[in-house]
Amino acid sequence: MQFRSLLLLACFSCTGAIVRQQHAFLHAAHGQSSGLLQRQEYGYHSTDEIHQELVALSSRCHGMTLDTKQAGSQFIDVVTIKAPGSKPLNKNFMLFGEHARELISPESSLHFIKTLCGETGDNDRASRILKDSEFQMVVNANPESRKAVEQGDACLRSNPNGVDLNRNWAKGWEPVAPFAFMSQTSGGEKPFSEPETQLFKELVSAYKPTMFLSIHSGTKGMYMPWAFNGTATTRNQAAMLDVLNAVDKNHCECPFGAMGKALGYKCDGTSLDWVYDELKTPYAFTFEIYGPPSENDGLRDAWRKQTQTAGAFYQGQALHPLHFSERQTDLVQVKGEPSDAGHCFSLFNPDSKATYDSTVQTWSAAYLDTAELVAANMKKQGF
Repeated sequence: MQFRSLLLLACFSCTGAIVRQQHAFLHAAHGQSSGLLQRQEYGYHSTDEIHQELVALSSRCHGMTLDTKQAGSQFIDVVTIKAPGSKPLNKNFMLFGEHARELISPESSLHFIKTLCGETGDNDRASRILKDSEFQMVVNANPESRKAVEQGDACLRSNPNGVDLNRNWAKGWEPVAPFAFMSQTSGGEKPFSEPETQLFKELVSAYKPTMFLSIHSGTKGMYMPWAFNGTATTRNQAAMLDVLNAVDKNHCECPFGAMGKALGYKCDGTSLDWVYDELKTPYAFTFEIYGPPSENDGLRDAWRKQTQTAGAFYQGQALHPLHFSERQTDLVQVKGEPSDAGHCFSLFNPDSKATYDSTVQTWSAAYLDTAELVAANMKKQGF
């Protein structure tokens, strides 16, 4: 055991350097053609442009504050929106962009902030929702790695140290085998080893949310705890499932339920499980907001089967193994990491302007619905 621990420590001490070398090689191999600059016609923003947009919004959006926090080498924007004079009972903490290659996650955050500020969509509805709900959002949780994606390393998932930020939380965390970091799914040397997850833990603990939401891409799905095992949670289960069922029906038509059970695969050390368990947050969700359009019919069929089966509705039902047999998603790694930059981009992100627009619009509406439904449920539950 002592030798294994020393070996693990030695591996992690060189993880960042090796991963950076690997990324440099991939960037050189794929060239600039896969960089974000060639994707801007679709609507994407660079990391710097996201920050600039937030600065501009904060100067004209009443009730919005922007705070930039440092976590190691990364500077991370945190936005809080609360209508002046309001006393919301529902506090929503939203975490975007933990995985760098999932460009659409921070993009949906930016669009949602504009929606809450009355600059897109139904302004009256956004104002009405802000009477009962306030929001704190980590807009782009992994900006330095996202910049590498923008420059062509489109398969990069982990932080600059080679650690998966959504495997570095304490609930269900498990040590990985030596050299597993090469898959970009390493949970780190220990829980909260990374400055980013330390920051997120500090923020969410201080905010004390009533609803937590982590946003990813690579497939489409709407999940609740537990992720780290194959069982469904019991605390507030029916209320959480009511929210998922309603939002899913209107915006996704995709699998939903207890994450580990619905996927048939456990995900260790996620923010979802830690916030739900440690902070006793009443509503905790992970949304997967985009996958290749070729999979939509299969996902819709899985959703229909779930909604027609009472047991699947209340517990989550493992998807047919074929759903994950041919590729890798954010949540499940079956055949290792994808390595082609063009394939990675289209696997995790819309690759046309029309699909980009429909994705950010659909999920901004879904985030509004989620907050509204949670607030309504909380009133019924006497919070």
